[in-house]
Amino acid sequence: MKTFFLLLFALFISVGMSACDDGDDINDMSQKIKLDILRAFEQKFPQATDVDWDKQGKYLVAEFKSPMGTEVIAPGANPQVLYEMEAWFDHAGNWRMTVMDVTYDLLPHNVQIGFVSSDYSGWKVVGTTIVQRNGQDTLYILEVKNNGYVHQLFFEPLGKLTKVNKHPSDDYSHLI
Repeated sequence: MKTFFLLLFALFISVGMSACDDGDDINDMSQKIKLDILRAFEQKFPQATDVDWDKQGKYLVAEFKSPMGTEVIAPGANPQVLYEMEAWFDHAGNWRMTVMDVTYDLLPHNVQIGFVSSDYSGWKVVGTTIVQRNGQDTLYILEVKNNGYVHQLFFEPLGKLTKVNKHPSDDYSHLI
């Protein structure tokens, strides 16, 4: 009986605490996004599904699934497949970049040639990402692995290896 009252008391406390919630939960994030940002997102990604908003530093980031449209340079992309994407917006509603996880075969031929011509050609590709940025060249990032080492290789559209990150990260905010 004592346990029952303790559980009942805990329930009242938790209900009371949630009533005082200031609404900063990530689940409530989409309700806090300004209307102009939501409109900009819906205009750029009209086929987006499973949209979840988050805040990354000074940016608002929509994580979603969508087929690749004509804005993506991936000629082999299947329009029936939904790809994992992130769209980054500033607080003024300006699109800043899109990050997409893709398969190696969707990378442009020049990037594939750049990889097989690089010093890392013997490494296993374990992930590929396309980063489209507002007003800048698209980046193609290959995550490669060899003998326990994992690196990120950054390629420009013509296939030139521009950067090697020996400490891979999923934080792309520095690319804007």
